[in-house]
Amino acid sequence: MCFQDHMPVAKNSATFPWRNRSLFNIELMRLLMLYRSIAAALLLMAASATLSACNTVAGAGKDVSSAGKAVTNTADDTKKNN
Repeated sequence: MCFQDHMPVAKNSATFPWRNRSLFNIELMRLLMLYRSIAAALLLMAASATLSACNTVAGAGKDVSSAGKAVTNTADDTKKNN
């Protein structure tokens, strides 16, 4: 036997407003689930962008370091020749 079997029957929901709450709660829960899944997707995209940016910055740092070493080596060679 269900809880709703004991509820009084009314023709309009103004007399018994809880009759329409279940539909409202279902729609609200669906909307919350949608927002949560969108938030999770955005968080995942932000995390992957951050991780790929770290790799890019690390690669750029190595390139700049290599260029700096080349300039230093060229400067040292120029000093030795003069």
